[in-house]
Amino acid sequence: MITPGQKVVAGVSGGADSMCLLFLLYELRKELDFSLSVVHVEHGIRGEASEADAAYVEKICAELSIPCRIVHINAPGLAETKGESLEEAARNARYEEFEKEDADRIAVAHHACDLAETVLFNLFRGSSLKGMGGISPVRGKIIRPLLCLTRDEIEDYCREKAINYRTDASNFDTEIPRNAIRHEIIPIAEKINSNAVRHIESTAADIRDWCEYIDAEIAALEEKYITAAEDEVELDIAVFSEKPEIMLSELIRRAIGRAAGRLKDISRVHVRDVMSLAGKTSGRKIVLPYGICAERVFDKLVFKKIINNGKGEVFLDYEEEAPEAGEITTPDGIQYTFSLDKIKYSAVFPQGKYTKWFDYDKIRCKPVVRTRRNGDYMTIKGGRKKLKDVFAEARIGSDRRGKIFLIADGSHVIWVPGIRMSEEFKIDENTTRVWKVSVRSL
Repeated sequence: MITPGQKVVAGVSGGADSMCLLFLLYELRKELDFSLSVVHVEHGIRGEASEADAAYVEKICAELSIPCRIVHINAPGLAETKGESLEEAARNARYEEFEKEDADRIAVAHHACDLAETVLFNLFRGSSLKGMGGISPVRGKIIRPLLCLTRDEIEDYCREKAINYRTDASNFDTEIPRNAIRHEIIPIAEKINSNAVRHIESTAADIRDWCEYIDAEIAALEEKYITAAEDEVELDIAVFSEKPEIMLSELIRRAIGRAAGRLKDISRVHVRDVMSLAGKTSGRKIVLPYGICAERVFDKLVFKKIINNGKGEVFLDYEEEAPEAGEITTPDGIQYTFSLDKIKYSAVFPQGKYTKWFDYDKIRCKPVVRTRRNGDYMTIKGGRKKLKDVFAEARIGSDRRGKIFLIADGSHVIWVPGIRMSEEFKIDENTTRVWKVSVRSL
């Protein structure tokens, strides 16, 4: 991780983990002869407590004669401006400040329990195999010297060395997913096996080794089957008949990543949807995170940014045939469930906001789940109404309209879930087949 003569900057928050890191590096410096400095980032979140953390880190560094730079940022403001979560914005800002030190190594205080939390968090959110590898001990300039230690071992070290540290009260808020894993799930795992964290750590290390091997294999496929232009990325679907699914899924992830510029929110569901797109006809599309559209274009899958129409309205060009019975999951994670039954007419047939019953025989074309199109309309009592007017009445802003999924019969919109259904498809005394449609968020 560190060789003599290098410049090392440590990120120190003032908590037990980072104070342990600071003192270990301070002692190690005598053996390896490297320079050490500290950066503390105060995030502008916890008021006086956060300011006190910064003052404490500055005081300890002065006592140890270690250069220390205190940085104050407005993490909530950055999150809002950049459209990121608070955690993501704060993390990105920290690493930007670390990079400003122009050091050979950036030392951060992640430990074995952090690794276990990351593996479980990634598992629960539907990560790829690489996500199961957790946190790498070395990634570029970033090093994690404490990754072999558990939180208990770190706190024991601080007690033995009489190292005081600060405690962030927000770390105990179990409404935050990672904290829930830390304080509720891992303790249960350790009751089952006291070495649960160590076993997760060793398994993650094995997975990282496998991923390193797979990466080399995928890199060769990427060079052969993926081409990238300025505004789109193409994947030759010939590879789908030549390689196993595990290789294809990683190749798809790389294609999405090259088109989007990042992969953080790309899950197994997105990869699966792209995989199924390869088996459909040319012209079929799906929408992915970060404003990316994947389209089957003859013998290729094309990934590109969704085009804004110039009026601030973004149209997500998505369409999927709605079955008589079955399920569809749209790119925004909404599941449509369909069933078709023969019935006798009832004047009190139930209706719900997110479950509707339609006269299936009144549908003239093949119904589809899609985003809006020019010319879309709905029937109302006494006539018809343009879909844009329906949206306006429902106070749906123009920036959201192109992102809403609906069910349509040609240009005739059958139902916009949660907003309105068309009068023409309602059940009446002549109805013999009822099409039930329910929607729910996954």
